[in-house]
Formats: sequence, C-alpha cells, structure tokens
Amino acid sequence: MKKNENKPNSLRKRAEKKLKPEVVQVGNLMEAEVRKLANELQVHQIELKMQNDELRKAQVTIEALVGKYVDIYDFAPVGYFSFSNEGKILEANLTACEMLGTERRLVVGKLMGLFIDSGYKDTFYLHLRHIFNYR
Repeated sequence: MKKNENKPNSLRKRAEKKLKPEVVQVGNLMEAEVRKLANELQVHQIELKMQNDELRKAQVTIEALVGKYVDIYDFAPVGYFSFSNEGKILEANLTACEMLGTERRLVVGKLMGLFIDSGYKDTFYLHLRHIFNYR
C-alpha cells in the first residue's frame, strides 16, 4: 500500500469517488482488448508522471521568484507596509520595523494607529480610507 492511500483525504480516494462504477468483465474481453486497455493505462501513467515533473519544476521556479521578492521587499532601504482597510498591518519589511523600533512579530496584526503620533492618526486614517475607497 502506498503511503498516501491510507489517508482519508488522499488524492486516490477522491479519484475513486469520482470513478463511475462500471464493472468491466475482463474474462469477457478479447486478448487484444486487454492489451489495448493495459497500453492505455501505461500511457496515462507516463502522462501523469510527466505532468508531475512539470509541476515540480514550476514549483521550484515559483519558490525562487518568491524568495527574490522577499529579499527585495525585506531588505529595501525604504519602509514598506501593507494594510487592511481597517489599518491593520498585514506585512511590514525589516526597514519599516527598524523605523518603528520593534520586531516584525510585534508589528504584524496590530493597528498602525498604535505606532502613529496622535496628531497624525486622523490624517493616516483619512488617507487609508481614501485609498481603499478609490479601488
């Protein structure tokens, strides 16, 4: 038994559920038909392996691009933040955290208003509202 076959949500079990319950009586098939079916199964198996190899290559490419993005974002000399429409910090690069004098784990998920001088909070939230209403 393959390692994924014993998991309840495995791809194999999901595929088996989609399989139409057609019973093929192999004993009633001619040898040529059995050979043809076996050949089709082998071709499908090779196609799936090729698709799997292509997906793995694409995944490696995507991971490399994400890594480049993270490096560019994190090590930019300018502070970058991503906000929710309520002003919650979704992302912050290392420079932004350094500007706030704290660690990223203490910034992400918090309202930006906690880090803004009270005299500028209204300006920030009006600008944020303008940006989110502009979309």
